[in-house]
Amino acid sequence: MSPAADLAKQAEKYTELKEYSNAIEALTRALKEIPTSIDYHIKRSTAHHCNKQYKEALKDAEAAVYLAHLKGKREQKGLAQLRRGITLFQLGQLGNSYFALKKAEEAIPDNNMLASWLLKAKIALENVEGEKECTILEKPDLKDLDHFLQTEIKKIEVVELPVETNIQKMSLHEKEKQTIRHEWYQNDDTVTIILYAKSVDKNTLKKEFKEKSLSVSFFLPVTQENYTFELHHLFSEIDVLSSTFRIYNTKIEIKLKKRYPEKWLTLETEISNIQTIDKNSSKFNIYPSSSKYGSKDWDLLSRTMITEKEETGDAALNKLFQEIYANADDDTKRAMMKSYIESNGTALSTNWKEVGAKRVEVQPPSGMEVKPWYH
Repeated sequence: MSPAADLAKQAEKYTELKEYSNAIEALTRALKEIPTSIDYHIKRSTAHHCNKQYKEALKDAEAAVYLAHLKGKREQKGLAQLRRGITLFQLGQLGNSYFALKKAEEAIPDNNMLASWLLKAKIALENVEGEKECTILEKPDLKDLDHFLQTEIKKIEVVELPVETNIQKMSLHEKEKQTIRHEWYQNDDTVTIILYAKSVDKNTLKKEFKEKSLSVSFFLPVTQENYTFELHHLFSEIDVLSSTFRIYNTKIEIKLKKRYPEKWLTLETEISNIQTIDKNSSKFNIYPSSSKYGSKDWDLLSRTMITEKEETGDAALNKLFQEIYANADDDTKRAMMKSYIESNGTALSTNWKEVGAKRVEVQPPSGMEVKPWYH
């Protein structure tokens, strides 16, 4: 057994004994041996989480997500996003948590723990105060990771980068000149558009916001060309004076203030297709999409998936929970949500007087004991 593997084994024993600080120390030493280990980052994130060090847990989870995208398998991507989603939930970033958990679902749809956390996040997103806007991307920025890890990742990327001919380099430049990748998402009040362009000089950026259109242009150092992003027929009107933009090292963020608190079905629409929208529409949850013509309504997608297959096991239980919850009064809802979330899905109560006065502990089935989850 290698020194790193031996340290990871020690960390598991420490975690079982609830000696989380020792587990973190052992995994830190293991990561010095193998700094790009996805599994070790996930395990250290779990140990930090058990030790209530949620910010540190998030750093490791995001490192695992980045590494999984760089060199991991599908299951590792899912487990890393699951750990990320759980930690974001504990930090009160409900919109980000739900987004990460949905990304995990794409890779590990049959994971039982994921199903439980998705239900918690969905209920909390609809009923609990917190940060409900989704502000993260599927893959974190490299610059947001630990500096030592950044150096190790760059070594991998340099080693794996193929030798390019002049023709290939020209082709890559032509491709970048033609398009800049973008994503968009929304909440009740704003629509956020992200343009992925590196090292843009703010002095070259020009913008023009109008009630139903926008134009942003800037100089691209890589291609030595000007690039223009235009939307001529926005889905609905915006408040020009309250709309903003920010420039980062790797992206430009455009935040459009909605004139009406409505749900945009698309980012841009043809004039002939403009329809009257109910200005009093209810709140909704929409998350990033790379398409101008439609962001993803995860709630709708989830409902569609549920109706397409027979519900058994956890799916049937989750449906029953949602049906009871939907017809309950406010105190019952609060009791159900508090007991379910605090007990990690092992207890469910409808008595607010009982659960409102104290924390609901994890209650494993008879004959079983609670152990920290390592993935």
